[in-house]
Amino acid sequence: HVVYLSDTGKIKVGVTRSDQVPVRWIDQGAVQAVVIARTPYRQLAGLIEVELKKSFSDKTNWRAMLKPQLPDRDTLLAA
Repeated sequence: HVVYLSDTGKIKVGVTRSDQVPVRWIDQGAVQAVVIARTPYRQLAGLIEVELKKSFSDKTNWRAMLKPQLPDRDTLLAA
């Protein structure tokens, strides 16, 4: 499993299986994403995600996905 940060209009934290990268990000409308941890099992990835949710959202704003926007290349770097 991987824990990642993605830019879906704002920075979001998430977890997915390694074989779902980048499909999961595309499904969520991310314009960019970065893996921040790789874990051997889902529970550990979830624990990392819980800590990161204190600083980043874990929800995708689906309404924002409907609006065209140009990515800010430095959004994830600033996070």
